[in-house]
Amino acid sequence: MSKAGFKRSTVLLEAALAAVLLILAAPVSHAQGTIVVGFNVPADAAFQVGAPIYFDTFVENSSTETMRVNLGNHGKWNYEFTLVKPDGTTASIPPYRKIGPGPKGTITVEPHQKRSRRVLLDDWTALTQPGEYTLKVRLTVLLSSSANISWQKEFFDELKFSVAPHDPDKLKATCEKLAETALGTPDAASDASLTLSYVVDPMAIPFLARILKEGSPAARANAVLGLTRIGNREAQEALRAGLATADADLKAKIESALTQFRPAS
Repeated sequence: MSKAGFKRSTVLLEAALAAVLLILAAPVSHAQGTIVVGFNVPADAAFQVGAPIYFDTFVENSSTETMRVNLGNHGKWNYEFTLVKPDGTTASIPPYRKIGPGPKGTITVEPHQKRSRRVLLDDWTALTQPGEYTLKVRLTVLLSSSANISWQKEFFDELKFSVAPHDPDKLKATCEKLAETALGTPDAASDASLTLSYVVDPMAIPFLARILKEGSPAARANAVLGLTRIGNREAQEALRAGLATADADLKAKIESALTQFRPAS
């Protein structure tokens, strides 16, 4: 074989080998569908100073495999936020780094299904000024398929929303709406009770107390968190009233919450 022929054969062999390695390195699910992670502010959201600010993260699985999407510890560690304030200034929001018990960080999505998770910006920062905001979201996730193939991917978006001045009447109406939803279907109840639990105004106490008494297990757990965040005498009384429950797990959560209000010995 001539030197030119040998060189061409070598080039072709290297190209073929590179193609094989590329195929082996690619996640199988990419060939069978895609995973899309996105963010949106619910259309019915009405934000105001002193009320929770939130958005939903959704995961859409168009592949033929069950996918696990890891958002980081508590489902919050892997978010990065940059906030454009009403005056046009930009600020990087410090990352969430709390440890200990908390929500699961992984979302499991069946083939051709879509799931969402509510994210409360209050876990990172409080918005105390009314006006127009832009939230730049960056999320790094670890994707794992049912074929035990894993890879990392980043998703980006910008969310625009308005924050109105504090309005007690509108806040009460928001609490009423969230409480009604929290006592409804399980999927909606979880998001609504979680959102209501971040209203730290005493106005939310009777609504949280009702959820603690009548809600689903997940909604009741969120009501305990909300009453604990408010923490005044009325909130503590609502927690004590919840001790009458027959649910041992809920009772343990309430007892743990009440220890936060006991004077140090």
